[in-house]
Amino acid sequence: MQSVIDALRRRIMIDDYYEYFEEEPEPEPQPDPIAVAASKDLRKFFSRRRMPYYIGQLECMFEKKYFHWVTHSAVRLLINDGFLKESNTVIAGNPMTFVHRPNLSAAVLNKHINAAKRLLKIVWSEEMAKMRGTHLEALVRAELRANGFLIVGIHTKQYRDKEWTETGHDLDFIAELGNGEAIGLEVKNTLPYIPKKEFELKLKMCEYFGVRPVFAARWLPKNYIYQAYRKRGFGWLFEYQAYPLGHERLCEQLQKRLSFPVMVMTELPPKSQELFSKWVKKLKGVS
Repeated sequence: MQSVIDALRRRIMIDDYYEYFEEEPEPEPQPDPIAVAASKDLRKFFSRRRMPYYIGQLECMFEKKYFHWVTHSAVRLLINDGFLKESNTVIAGNPMTFVHRPNLSAAVLNKHINAAKRLLKIVWSEEMAKMRGTHLEALVRAELRANGFLIVGIHTKQYRDKEWTETGHDLDFIAELGNGEAIGLEVKNTLPYIPKKEFELKLKMCEYFGVRPVFAARWLPKNYIYQAYRKRGFGWLFEYQAYPLGHERLCEQLQKRLSFPVMVMTELPPKSQELFSKWVKKLKGVS
């Protein structure tokens, strides 16, 4: 009889446990501590400024301290707590979100957004985007040759006896050294990072061809650089978006009005040349 009573007591305890477990509320998701830290920096930034900024612009402005996606999350935190307000628009077919203090007058807001639209319509035109890409490819091609590379493929999905057929993508360059070392390059003359899926795909393509991956870009997050390094490759950064001669006035306006990291370049930045040359010397076995 006692054993039956004990068993019932145990059952009640178990039943109580499940009832308690089912009624316990889910814990609230906590924001990323890094995003919280970034939001504090952004709060200070906006406390001293009255003009609106679009989110991609802020990502570039804070990229040496925070990944772009961290800055984006930080902005969202400030919107959610009411410190910032968002205003959406479309520029050259691209959806744009500007953020600003809630007390910013409509007149000031519209003045700055319209000024940004006039510049960005020029910058984001298909013709301008193609011109920037072609220009940086020409600078990279010259630097490859200066470091002893023979360019064996341009915008190619073939190398030696292999052809990439998994997707329609290609590599901007495949280049070889005299000792048999070969690299596959992706060149990106853009303000945002190369998209994650595209980055991973280009790594996969280089691995398929048996070449070292090199990402020649204005800016990359450190984890992308590390992934390229793990594949025996190189993250080749230029810091500024490159424009050809004749665009000095446009670059000046983009720097002054939008804080864009842009520059007229006739060759790659000296520090970028130096770092790439050091890496190439290791491939050549030169100390």
